[in-house]
Amino acid sequence: MEKDVDQLLKSFEEIASSRADSWRSLPPAAFQSQALYELETEHLFYRGWVLVGRVDQVKEPGDYLCFDVLDEPIVVVRGLDSKLRVLSRVCRHRWMHVCAGHGNTHAFVCPYHAWTYGLDGRLRHAPEMDATPGFDPANTRLPELRAEIWEGFIFVNISADAPALSETLSLAQEQLAAYDLQNWVTVRSIDLGENPWDWKVFMDNGEIYHHLMLHRDTVEPRSPASL
Repeated sequence: MEKDVDQLLKSFEEIASSRADSWRSLPPAAFQSQALYELETEHLFYRGWVLVGRVDQVKEPGDYLCFDVLDEPIVVVRGLDSKLRVLSRVCRHRWMHVCAGHGNTHAFVCPYHAWTYGLDGRLRHAPEMDATPGFDPANTRLPELRAEIWEGFIFVNISADAPALSETLSLAQEQLAAYDLQNWVTVRSIDLGENPWDWKVFMDNGEIYHHLMLHRDTVEPRSPASL
């Protein structure tokens, strides 16, 4: 497995050092290698910042929005104190999800044993647990994940050891300053669910080549793919 990754990394280095007049795409194995995907999961998705939503999607106290970041079920929620938090949405007792989708609520209630959590993640009520030896509700809560807001976008870092988001996006901050991103409003969102392709396939389709046809009357005039 390590050998496969080493070979892929060598291919990436060759591509990066290629002359500008000899463009090359990633080798097929880059989209198929399980070893590379596990490496990306560890270093990009767990250790890096992942975009999970916009602040206007959780505008009012009690608004919440659920996401899965890889195998981590999370919920973005606006607390009754108006603070925005990103919490695990897995009950601390028997691991049921305490919420799903999106909506507005005053508390998260586990559908299994009715353990009730405040919007700040603290356990507020656990039926019939008062006499349980060693159980202290004050020490039980939905874990809070590290989160930062950039220009109205909500990012989460699962490992909690990434550099500050402002450092990561400092160049983009300058380049996008004129677009007033922090005041944008979400018009609609699309849940693509689980797709049977590598994430890089989706990213590769962010190129402007498709503007020539799919967006020829809208985006193409402002961001032309044609020379």
